Amino acid sequence: IWFETFILFNIVLVGVTTGLDLENNERDQWTIAFSSIVGVLTLAVFTLECTLKIIAEGFEPWVYFTDKDNGNFNCFDFMIVVASYIFMQSAGSAISGLRMLRLIRLLTFVKNVPELRIIVAGLIQGVKSVVYIVMLLFLVIYIFAILGCILFGDNDPAHFG
Repeated sequence: IWFETFILFNIVLVGVTTGLDLENNERDQWTIAFSSIVGVLTLAVFTLECTLKIIAEGFEPWVYFTDKDNGNFNCFDFMIVVASYIFMQSAGSAISGLRMLRLIRLLTFVKNVPELRIIVAGLIQGVKSVVYIVMLLFLVIYIFAILGCILFGDNDPAHFG
């Protein structure tokens, strides 16, 4: 459990550092140094996390990616780590991409907190219902638009004709 707590701490640290990095527009030397050190250290921690989880699968390392419960989150983590290394090798405009990846890494917080997983699953199920509600709303608006054209078309043909 200490490892998961350590990973959660790193996720929060990435979020705070990204916010600090974006808030400080003048970018003094201390902020630049702190941001880059934290970025490298947290990337190393997340690389270590992926590596240890893959090694823990023993002779079936593909289970890390195909696990029924955590496979999607593991793939997401792995892609974020690989993309972070790619952006680190680039220069210039890749800094904003690296910041974005650090921010996206905050989504892994959901993976590590079971209560948040339940809430996110509920939200996803709710979004499916919202689509039907929006469809019904558009149907009602369409019906009243046609009804308005029929009822007021003779009185104001420029707008309803």
